[in-house]
Formats: sequence, C-alpha cells, structure tokens
Amino acid sequence: MKIKVPTSAVEIGMFVDSMEGSWWLNPFWKSSFLIASQKDLKRLTSSNIAWVVIDDSRGVGFKKAPRTVAAIPPEPRRARMPAVHVPPPPTPTPSARRPDFETQRVAAIIDRSKREVIRLFTDARMGKALERRAMTAVVDDICDSVGDDPTAVLKVTRLKKKNEYTYLHCVAVSALMIALGRHLKLGEDTVRELGLAGLLHDIGKMTIPTDLLEKPGRLTAAEFEIVRAHPENGYAMLMEDNMSSIVHDVILHHHEKLDGSGYPHRLSGDSITLHARIGAICDVYDAVTSKRSYKRQWTPSEALTQMRSWTGHFDPEILDAFMRCISIYPIGLLVRLRSNRLAVILTENVTRPTEAMARAFYLPRELQFIEPADVRLSSGLKGDAVVEIEDPERWFPGEWEGVRDAVLSGQQPTFATLGDLSAATVAS
Repeated sequence: MKIKVPTSAVEIGMFVDSMEGSWWLNPFWKSSFLIASQKDLKRLTSSNIAWVVIDDSRGVGFKKAPRTVAAIPPEPRRARMPAVHVPPPPTPTPSARRPDFETQRVAAIIDRSKREVIRLFTDARMGKALERRAMTAVVDDICDSVGDDPTAVLKVTRLKKKNEYTYLHCVAVSALMIALGRHLKLGEDTVRELGLAGLLHDIGKMTIPTDLLEKPGRLTAAEFEIVRAHPENGYAMLMEDNMSSIVHDVILHHHEKLDGSGYPHRLSGDSITLHARIGAICDVYDAVTSKRSYKRQWTPSEALTQMRSWTGHFDPEILDAFMRCISIYPIGLLVRLRSNRLAVILTENVTRPTEAMARAFYLPRELQFIEPADVRLSSGLKGDAVVEIEDPERWFPGEWEGVRDAVLSGQQPTFATLGDLSAATVAS
C-alpha cells in the first residue's frame, strides 16, 4: 500500500515511491528508491522536500499515522468590485525572459552531477572506495539529459569556475562520450560505460596538489611531469574497484595519440582502443573550448579546425563522426548537404552553433559548379543540413585550395580554370 508521510517520519528501510514538491528540490537522482542507509536518510531529511509517498509492499511500513493537517477555512466572499482596466505588462526583452525549461532542467542535473562528482572525488582523495551506485545514478541522469545531443549540457558546463574545473570537465566529457557512443550506435550498455569512463577519466588528478592543478600560468617541465602521471594514478586508484575494462582503459589511455607521441605508454595505431580514441577526442574538445585563467577559450569551430590539423593525434573517422554528432563544423570544411549539393562551411553561429552558414557551389551528380548560394544550416528535419563530410581530394584532386578560396570569396569556380576534373571524380 502507498502512504503519504512527512519526510521527518521516513526511516531506513522504507521505499520512497514518489516525492511531493518541485523536481528541482529533489536531492536524489530518481523519484523512487530505497532508503538503504543513514546517509540516504540524512540526504532526504535535510532537503526541502516536505512529504513523500512510501510503498510498504517494497519496504518498511509506516508505524504511526501522520498527524492530521487542520483544514484551511475558505476565504470569505468578497464584495464584487467594478471592473478596472489594467494595461498589459510590457513584453520582456529577450535578456529578461526566463531561460527555457529544458535549459533549466539540464542546468539542475549538471549542478547535482557536479556536487556528486565533487563528493566522489573527495572520497577518492581520502582513499575511500567509490560508491558504484552513486556513480551509476550520475551517469543515468547525464544520459537522460543528453539524449542524442550534448549541446545543452555543454552550454551549462562551458563556463567553469577555477575551483570546479576538473569536476565540470568530467561531467562534460561524460556527456560528450555518451552522445558520441550513441551516434556510433555502440549499444546502450557500452554507452553507459563510456559515460562512466568520461566521469572518472581524470580521477587521477585527485593525487595532484590543488595549487598545481589550479596554477594560473604555464607549468614548468617538472610540474608537467607530475600532471602527466594522472592517468596511471587514476588507473591505480580504481584497480581494486569493480569497474569495467572500458572504464580502466579510458582512464589510462585518454592521452594516447595515434602517432605514438602520447602518454603514458606511447601507444600507437591499432593498439589504442575505440573507447580510448573516443575519450581522447571528447577530453581535448571540452578542454580547449573551456575558459581558463591562462588561455582564451576557443570557439567550437576553432577547436575542431585545430583538432583536424593535428595530424596523428586523433582518429580522423571518429573525429568526423564527432563533428556530425554535435553538428559543429570548422570554417572551410567541404560537406554534402541534405539537398545533395557540396558546400563549404562559411561561418559559425556562436550563440546557436548548430545553425551555422554554408555556401553551396557544386552538384555532385551532375559534376558541375553552380552559382554559390548561402545556406543557413538547420539542426532539425526542416531546411538544409550537413549529411556527410566529404574528402576534397575525391572531388577536386590537387585543386581544392583554389576551389575553396574561390567559393569563400563568392566566385564561381569553373573547370576551365581548374582543369577538367570530371575524369578523376567519381559520381555519387
């Protein structure tokens, strides 16, 4: 039977079926759960939740009836007043409007995730075992907030305060790895392990002095070596915990690079797993697009442009998949649009990154240039959108720089000026 009881009457062993009050006040990750420990009980009773509904068929029953709440007398009937015209309130400016509900919901989830990560990492710093149940709950919530699109999460985590950078960075990387794993269709169990791996990938930094982690200037060579030890330190911290091979692998190898120049083991090529490659991309992307005291944050487009230029660092196929996943592309990138035109990414929209501009200039089926036309990309089903990242050498071998520069300047390239490429181009 389900019974409504005051929060103050909840005991260890009771099963909470639901809570009353605003969702934002909920100190837990789920609306229904077992009060299994004194810690659970304290978390509930110290919250602003006044009443809960317990299910005594799934836990300890309620031993005494709650006190009757006095009925509230109806308001006295008021004399009818003549109608008075009240002018409508002025329309608020965009900056004064409340943020949309989805942004508020994600912000609440991320704030709770951050606080839980701080608690977990503090326990790890003190040598305590990590609570797998608590970590799984955080990942579940991040999974729910991400869906297939991590951009809402990234909006919230973008501006990280100095003393909370590591924690919010871990939440953001978790969200990115979840989204990319889903985009790659890896299966939900694997996706959740990727989310947990992202959440814990920097846990080894808990072994590094805080003043070194938060140092505002450039690290010395000796200091950098201390920081570089965090993957192995994190791996050692969790060796005895019941973590999956995916989690251990990402913690240890998220700084490895395909060309063998990474650390700690200088792995290269196929010796770096898919999961570690995903972790490397998500880790670097969030790091370089975050504001730090010692460097300017890059825009999403700047970040992806630089990451594509670092040959040998990242798996290019996974990096392309990552760009499609978050729908953000470097300026000058050759893409195929939903309208089956080739286009060059023209600008980025900093406030709405998924709604950048592209310039269409080529019909791949007809193998012909067209008058350049600017297109506003859409993240929805309506309008034009990027469906594929194209290899310039496939379409314009040896001529891409000239084609791109002409298109970006608003000119229409011609085969007469670039040479007859039709023989070298494969029709789609």
